[in-house]
Amino acid sequence: MQFFLKKHFWLLRVGVVAVCALLAANATNHLIEAKFLLGGDAKSGAAKPSATARFAEPAADTALPTKDAAVVVARNIFCSSCLPVVAEAAGPDGAGVASGSGPPSTTLPLALLATSVVANAAHLSAATVANSQTFHAGSYWLGDAIPGAGAIVSITPRWIDFQNDTAKRVERLDLLGAVAPRVAAKTDEPAKTDDAAGTGADLIAEADSAIKKIDDNTFEISRAYIDKVLADPSMLMRQARVVPSVKDKKGDGVKLYAVRPNSLFAKIGLQNGDTLHSINGFELTSLDKGLEVYQKLKSATSLSVQTTRRGQPVTMQYTIK
Repeated sequence: MQFFLKKHFWLLRVGVVAVCALLAANATNHLIEAKFLLGGDAKSGAAKPSATARFAEPAADTALPTKDAAVVVARNIFCSSCLPVVAEAAGPDGAGVASGSGPPSTTLPLALLATSVVANAAHLSAATVANSQTFHAGSYWLGDAIPGAGAIVSITPRWIDFQNDTAKRVERLDLLGAVAPRVAAKTDEPAKTDDAAGTGADLIAEADSAIKKIDDNTFEISRAYIDKVLADPSMLMRQARVVPSVKDKKGDGVKLYAVRPNSLFAKIGLQNGDTLHSINGFELTSLDKGLEVYQKLKSATSLSVQTTRRGQPVTMQYTIK
């Protein structure tokens, strides 16, 4: 064994020399790479970091994220490239008002019940208007003529402007404004107005004596009180949000939202989320159908209202005396 190792010991020396040569070649390769490929220092041979590896320093005047909620509220979440809508000046009731004086308010016996505004297609905008003298109500497109008034020239979420054919001027009908009296008469007494929020405080206060609760689903209402409420339909529409209910792509009545605890709807037993399907058998398949039913039942002595409340059918009974 010892003879064999002595005879072939030269192989170990060759292996050591080969390893050292390999390490020296690898080190030389790194030095050449640092000098000619990475622009290293010729003396020290240290490689300089690549320019592409440097991180851009933040600008000194970089603004911090704002904590103002108005920026988020004004932003259009459906359009990332759209500019924020400039807020309109606030009126006494907190709602936006148009710049400038605008057309004068109309004195015609009209009430604006609802508006539907299409921003990118003005010709598709519509408004629902009721006449407190004739009890006629309907929906009108931009350019349609309101019976007894004139053609609609502008529709906004808050009001409509129309051409008064009698006065020969453009007048405004406000969604939150009080309806004109049914019979114009001169009087020395100051006109009664609703409170600042337009909720009809006098009518709500009178409801406690005019509405008698028999049980949770049965009520008696004074005829005189009904006439007072119907004289100002816009006030009634401000007591809750009334939107169409759709089931299986068909009209399935109207649904009540935002019913105020002290509103007229609450005083006659209706609750937030109730869906009204029919009154005395007349189906409420749409808001226009509801106006038609209103015309047929305004002189009825009793009302049977079929509703759905929390998924359960409920029948509300009203006797008008």
